[in-house]
This record gives sequence, structure tokens and C-alpha cells, in this order.
Amino acid sequence: MIDKFSKRQKSELLGRLAEYFAIIFMFFKGYRLLQYRYKCPYGEIDLIFKHGNIVVFCEVKYRSDAEQLFFSLGDRQKQRIKKAANFWMGQKKIVDYNARFDFIGLTFANKPAHIIAAF
Repeated sequence: MIDKFSKRQKSELLGRLAEYFAIIFMFFKGYRLLQYRYKCPYGEIDLIFKHGNIVVFCEVKYRSDAEQLFFSLGDRQKQRIKKAANFWMGQKKIVDYNARFDFIGLTFANKPAHIIAAF
């Protein structure tokens, strides 16, 4: 059935599945989901979690090759995520929490790679 989709549609579907898997993965690590796929004028944040007194802005990437995962997040994208995070914190009027940027890389063949404070 998935063969009927275009390459872009398959990538979108795999990306969404990776995000859902990441939510479950983080839930079992004690993280509480605050927002899914946040969009603002500055960019998009895949997942926003709360862990203790830390707000965790999380980028999720799926790649078929594990070696590609760590090169899939560029400097420009990191800057957009940081600007979007500042915008989100301002909207929510959050001042008493620390913020952190994590990365979750998935291949579906290996255990998820959760990099804490990735950037």
C-alpha cells in the first residue's frame, strides 16, 4: 500500500511515524509532552517536552542510514529552532524553567539515539 505514495509522501509518513515513536520513547524516559509540531513565523519545533524544571525542544530525524543521522541537522535549522523556541517561551510566559535542545535520531533498525543538549 505504501508503494502508491510519492517519495515525498513516504518521507512525510516516515517522519510522522518517527515523531510518534519519539513521543513514546521519551514518555518512558519520564518526559511529558507539552506540544507536538509547534509552528510559528520563525520555524517549526517537532516536539516540546517538560522534564523536571527543564523545557526540552526536540528535533526528530529519521534516516535509513544511521551515519546520515548526525549530519542531518544543519546550522541554519538549529538557528530557526532556537528562534522558534524563544518565541514559544515568550508566548507561554515561561520564565522559571531552563531550556534545552535535544535531538532524537531514528533508523527503525537500531535503538533511538537521544542526544541531550545536542545544540
